[in-house]
Amino acid sequence: MNNPIRNNAIHNNPIHRGFLNAQWTEMSALNQSSDRVEIIPLWQHEHGQHEHGQHENPDRDTDPPDRYLVHFYCKTMVKNNDVIEALQGKYSIGISVPADYLRTTYENPAQVLTFFSKEVYHPNISVPFICIGSIAPATPLVDVLIRSYEVITYNRVTTVESNALNHEACLWARQHMSEFPLEVVPLKRQLEESTDLEDLNLEDMEYEAL
Repeated sequence: MNNPIRNNAIHNNPIHRGFLNAQWTEMSALNQSSDRVEIIPLWQHEHGQHEHGQHENPDRDTDPPDRYLVHFYCKTMVKNNDVIEALQGKYSIGISVPADYLRTTYENPAQVLTFFSKEVYHPNISVPFICIGSIAPATPLVDVLIRSYEVITYNRVTTVESNALNHEACLWARQHMSEFPLEVVPLKRQLEESTDLEDLNLEDMEYEAL
């Protein structure tokens, strides 16, 4: 359910509203260009889902979305009946942009991200939590998606149990590091179109052990 008080506080702030509009533009562009992700703004999801890649641009007189449902189409490790295997599938997260997102560092990504796919077996994931590292103030939502995708595909994985959300998966991953990453296909395929290298978080696109 929408919280009208929260929504009014967000959308009556012109700076926050401008940020949300910019994020929706970037998220929509990624949705159109990538076959690895489906991005559904909450207001659109509530009023009927479009076919993948066919989302319409929002009316600019309408409040921009501050929450999204995101489906990744990729490979990850799953555990079913004590069998651990790499499986191609659809894995889902929710993103919520808090009112203080532009000025707060979120050491706990759970304030921004919710993970829904409980079959996933990963040291950084324990439903409903996914750890992508801290989220700095005003981090672009596309960057949050890229980091989430990298976790799911085992491009980002912690091997230190004290930092893990799933200790059993952490021990297993440490014994199978030669099998990772599971995929190297980038979520964002048109990085070469950027003319400003400082806008690209190249570190996030490399294999990383947190």
